[in-house]
Amino acid sequence: MIALALLGCAAAPPPDVILITLDTTRSDRLGAYGYGEAHTETIDALAAAGRRYDRAYSPVPLTIPAHSAIMTGRYPADLGVRGNGDSPLPDEAVTLAEVLKENGYVTGASVAAFVTTKAWGFSQGFDSYFDTIPKVEQNLWHSERRGDAVVDDAISWWQAQPADKPHFLWVHLYDAHFPYQPPKEALDRAGGRPYDGELAFVDDQVARLVEATKGRDVLWVLVGDHGEGLGDHGELTHGLFVYESTQRVPFIVSGHGVAAETVQQPVSLVDVMPTVLGLAGLKPPPGIYGRSVPAAEARPIYMDAWSLRDRFGLSPHVGVIDGSNLLIDVPRPELYDVVADHQQTNDLSANGADRIATMKQTLSGFGFGPPVAAARGVADPGVAAQLAALGYTEGTFSGDPTAPLPDPKDHKGLIKLSQRAERLDMEEKYDEAIAVYQELLAQYHDILEFRNRLAIDLERVGRRTEAIAVLREALAKDPENDMVMGTLAAFLARDGQHHEAAELFVKCAIAAPYSDRTRHAAMMATLADGRPQDAITLGLGWIQQYPEDLATAGLLGLAYYRTQDQERAVPYLEQGLKAEEPPLNVAFRLSEVALRAHDTARATSLLEQEVATHPENADAVEILIKVLSDAKRWDDLAALGGSITTKHPERALFWHAWAQAQFNLKQYALARETLDRGLQLHPESSVLVLLDANLLAKEARREDGERRFAAAQALQAAGK
Repeated sequence: MIALALLGCAAAPPPDVILITLDTTRSDRLGAYGYGEAHTETIDALAAAGRRYDRAYSPVPLTIPAHSAIMTGRYPADLGVRGNGDSPLPDEAVTLAEVLKENGYVTGASVAAFVTTKAWGFSQGFDSYFDTIPKVEQNLWHSERRGDAVVDDAISWWQAQPADKPHFLWVHLYDAHFPYQPPKEALDRAGGRPYDGELAFVDDQVARLVEATKGRDVLWVLVGDHGEGLGDHGELTHGLFVYESTQRVPFIVSGHGVAAETVQQPVSLVDVMPTVLGLAGLKPPPGIYGRSVPAAEARPIYMDAWSLRDRFGLSPHVGVIDGSNLLIDVPRPELYDVVADHQQTNDLSANGADRIATMKQTLSGFGFGPPVAAARGVADPGVAAQLAALGYTEGTFSGDPTAPLPDPKDHKGLIKLSQRAERLDMEEKYDEAIAVYQELLAQYHDILEFRNRLAIDLERVGRRTEAIAVLREALAKDPENDMVMGTLAAFLARDGQHHEAAELFVKCAIAAPYSDRTRHAAMMATLADGRPQDAITLGLGWIQQYPEDLATAGLLGLAYYRTQDQERAVPYLEQGLKAEEPPLNVAFRLSEVALRAHDTARATSLLEQEVATHPENADAVEILIKVLSDAKRWDDLAALGGSITTKHPERALFWHAWAQAQFNLKQYALARETLDRGLQLHPESSVLVLLDANLLAKEARREDGERRFAAAQALQAAGK
């Protein structure tokens, strides 16, 4: 009887929690929020069955700080995460995943973009974290993967978890971010409207998650990180202003006994974490600003966007929501009733002096000052270091940041032109973008971002010498500017000026100690400059500070290998091989060690790994071709052929290897197609002409084959 009584009083098992963050999603473009042309049926159904927050606000219209707020219940200004790239989420911050894990949850995340990868601290508390994002070399900041791939990983993880443990899954969907390129079916469904088509596709992925998790008691949480300008107030995308177009986001909780209701109380993304924990029956950690909402009383909500200052030297948008009012504290303050005026077209400031004064006091009460480092626009210089992929980082105003700053309303032309240039970059119309940046620089000499972006586009169209000159001019204006240093270093490295590149990369690494990419670039440039001992000194210092940085260990192994100290090199190379992406040549050098030890099987495996990770490594490709040919692994060589000839069309031997493999497999039609493509590029390659002679014989064209055989002999005699 006692046992039965105890069982009757046992607490209900905790629910599973699925958090879906909808990147760049305006609430007013979802059906649940009144948009009649939406195709977001699954999201709308979750909202109808649960709690929909009508007025949820992002604290910062950028992905990294907004997600920091979602995950910790703290304002980005409190965390020191003020913009994209200025700092990762600090380790001491307690995340939603950490709280749930401590309370028995298995935790997994699948994310969609570079800005939510482990590099930014979001993996804290997760047992599994799927963030392998295809890299876009021209613009690393926009590297992403489609929502279906994200959800594939999420569902696989979910299905592999023990049924007797509660699950926490975070899924980040980035598809609604510009450029809007939804699948054709979703675009057609949305009537040809690209942004709506992306949201329709996102809804499809939410539907897959709902279907895959049926039968479990799930608490669903869907929340936007920020919205999208879509041309409102002259803003095409986001990051500059704090109008509702970029700040008002969807926030929906559903399932696990959540009653259907609409909450009109204004809430912030900092309220997401404590609300989720409360619904799961758990207490939030101490010291956070957020609270479980709706609460007994509404309270003001802080928002800021410092990009205007840091990029253009204009007054930043710092705002506060208090009741129905939005104050934007710029030199000529703007005051709106956002309940009556959702588009913020009617500025009430002319007759609202008392209200403005009260709200300014409220704003100052938050105690958030300007970003400490943003006066120089310190973005992650490691990203600049890696192929100058800075298409989305914030720029740097080189004027006096302490001087009174102009109201952005007086510089709409600057903002319009800048956004036009950014869009041209995203559309890869680089020549047109160059003209716009030159126009901007003619008017705004102090904005180094325009010089940096101009240089990047000049390099993209093959005008590297001009690009380097532009960057040197920029660095003369601000010699300590990390963004410019990183871009210049990358271009100098590409230009073979490795000594200066290495010096600049090292300075960038000191400025951003958390940036592993910068450390790697510094070591690679030092090695390329023929200074392996200096690279060893750098590597030993950094590996002591960052023992988990396996790529640095691999580069240290390469430096020792260069000094012919194989005994020290191999252990570090083996560590580097375990990195998420081993550096160039790590697997290749280990394959050389294996070949010297006559371990052909391991050497082949290492070469295959090197070529898969670094197809640009032509030396590794050449050795791999030899070992595959010696082993008569024609199937593997034929499968390799397309990728290596795409990457190295200038290598006649690679075309020959591909066509020869197909020939040996008796795939004569495919061999003919491959060979003809190779001969078109290399008509005087003796090996290709000789293979052509053999193939002609197989095609019953003996006389043609004999003529080609004679031609091959002549080319061979001529050393071709």
